[in-house]
Amino acid sequence: MEDNINATCRTACYHLCNIRRTRKVLSYESCEQLIHAFITSRNDYCNSLYFNLRNRLLSKCS
Repeated sequence: MEDNINATCRTACYHLCNIRRTRKVLSYESCEQLIHAFITSRNDYCNSLYFNLRNRLLSKCS
């Protein structure tokens, strides 16, 4: 499970860096919506798998 959490954190950082690169061509509202949609989709993705995990593993992505 630790490998899955590491991969999820790694891809989230990758996508957030890509959003940061496109910030110059987006309006503030569009960028805000894009980030909220991304975070919401990442939070909902396989959320049930993370139930009852140790705090050490869960704190990696925060």
